[in-house]
Amino acid sequence: MTAGNTLSLNNTALTSLGSLNLEARTLTLQNIDFPAGSIVTLKSALGQLAPFPNTGLLPVTGFVNYVSGVRYGGTLLTASPNPNITIQSLP
Repeated sequence: MTAGNTLSLNNTALTSLGSLNLEARTLTLQNIDFPAGSIVTLKSALGQLAPFPNTGLLPVTGFVNYVSGVRYGGTLLTASPNPNITIQSLP
């Protein structure tokens, strides 16, 4: 999925996906569970995860934002890297 300025996904079912690419100037994710074993690429303007992921803070422009309830295979994502999730900057 690609959006120009902001891409927001909330309560979106992402079952049975082997790979997923999301890109926009700002990515805002809430209540998403990436399927276990999937390869996820997230691209934003700055190519960084916003501080304090999954704590309910407001989204930060230019970042990948895990607002709340963002999981991978049922495990809540934190600032620790997940080998199956890549965060990059937009070209």
